[in-house]
Amino acid sequence: MPSPNFSSRPLVLVDDEPLILESFGQLLRTHLSCEVYTFSNPFEALQQLIAINPGVIITDYSMPGMNGLKFLAQAQRFVPDTNFVIITGGPVDYSTEELQDLPALKGILRKPLHWRSLAKFAVSNWPDATPPLLHEPAVAC
Repeated sequence: MPSPNFSSRPLVLVDDEPLILESFGQLLRTHLSCEVYTFSNPFEALQQLIAINPGVIITDYSMPGMNGLKFLAQAQRFVPDTNFVIITGGPVDYSTEELQDLPALKGILRKPLHWRSLAKFAVSNWPDATPPLLHEPAVAC
């Protein structure tokens, strides 16, 4: 039985920018009571989703080969009870129909983004009764 202080479902972060992936990945691992998987390639992430069974997937919008909306459309077929968050530093091109086909998309957050805001948003949109705990640092980062 999992510890009540550790979510039984992990978080997945997909971003092709190494600095974002490494820094957000490390901060989320340090401050959330769940496993955090990071992927720099959306195609590799799709191959692992069923085995990981994440509670929330955070993905960049603008990535080579597949934008965040297309990634989410494919990912929700593999993990239908997972919620999604898109992060972006630029414009997001979408239609109303596309958003209607992505009911698990909980938000589009703009970069630059503080890791704590991202963590709080992910926890507040956790799909089941056991969201991870957010451990605040002793001093402000």
